Amino acid sequence: MVVCILINTLLLSLDRYPDDPKETLIMEKINIFFTVIFTVEMIIKLFAIGFKHFFMSMFNLFDCLVVISGLVDIFLA
Repeated sequence: MVVCILINTLLLSLDRYPDDPKETLIMEKINIFFTVIFTVEMIIKLFAIGFKHFFMSMFNLFDCLVVISGLVDIFLA
């Protein structure tokens, strides 16, 4: 999972101005792909350790916040 985070961070840092429309479309699809991966990972972890234990960890809360913000970004774009 760390590899996915690093690749996603690297790809998101490639954003620049002025942007190429084709490149922007590809980056949006890659962002959706990684957001889906992180969402599935969070849901699996949520059910694996249970709601109570999941939300006791500050790391899991941060992970949940990042995933939700990624989903909001996708739906508002």
